Amino acid sequence: MAGTFQVIITPAAEQDLEGIIAYLIENESYDRALTVHDEILEVIEGLQEMPTRHAPARDTYEFVGDYYRRAPAGKYKVIFHASEPDNEVFVVRIMHTKRGPEFVRKALL
Repeated sequence: MAGTFQVIITPAAEQDLEGIIAYLIENESYDRALTVHDEILEVIEGLQEMPTRHAPARDTYEFVGDYYRRAPAGKYKVIFHASEPDNEVFVVRIMHTKRGPEFVRKALL
């Protein structure tokens, strides 16, 4: 995979990020929320280069193979799909790593 990919954040992923930040502000601190926000955005921006270096999402692999991939961002995972012919990456969800397989499958499939 050569070249730079355009990263597109879906509305669902935007809502996930907003929810994570709101939760952290309310339950931890503004500083913690800002740190997590920056960590997640750094991972998302990093998907511009070689997005398929990240592992397939385990929770959906048996159903769709490596269609969905996951990139770790601290205690969160950025779940995305890379479209090679179009050089596009679609960030579809952002979830806490402790979310179980059923939750992830329901959110993605």
